[in-house]
Amino acid sequence: MPTESKLKILVADDNRMVLATVCHMLTALAYDVQEAEHGLEALKRFEQEPFDLVLTDIQMPYMDGWELTRRVKSLVPGMHVIAMTGMSPAEVPASLGKNGPDRILFKPLRIDEFENAMAMAFAARHLKTAERERCDVNSFKPVSNRERRLADG
Repeated sequence: MPTESKLKILVADDNRMVLATVCHMLTALAYDVQEAEHGLEALKRFEQEPFDLVLTDIQMPYMDGWELTRRVKSLVPGMHVIAMTGMSPAEVPASLGKNGPDRILFKPLRIDEFENAMAMAFAARHLKTAERERCDVNSFKPVSNRERRLADG
């Protein structure tokens, strides 16, 4: 779980009880949580503040979770989005594509699946950040196949 600075999560769900429960669980796990009661509100918050993760319901008024996910990923490519839904797995498209959520959790949420999803999302985010920091484009030097073979031994 987060250690140095709190990771910031935007949670969107039109069901106030679910929203309060999810936000409470995330706060107990030491995350900084911001909430939105529908997709349009979530998008406005996302445009105004930086977030490390978006957790969204799929079926919401004004803007559903599918559209929210598409818009979030168009604004910040690589942003990790986890969708929550009360739909059955048969109702969810098999292929979500690059602009779909990275993971879908089915309601009622199980605490172990929820915690695992958060840990995996932030592990993936950490790896992406580490890769960006290691890859300094200004110092990039093309490597020939011969140099690669010599390096590989």
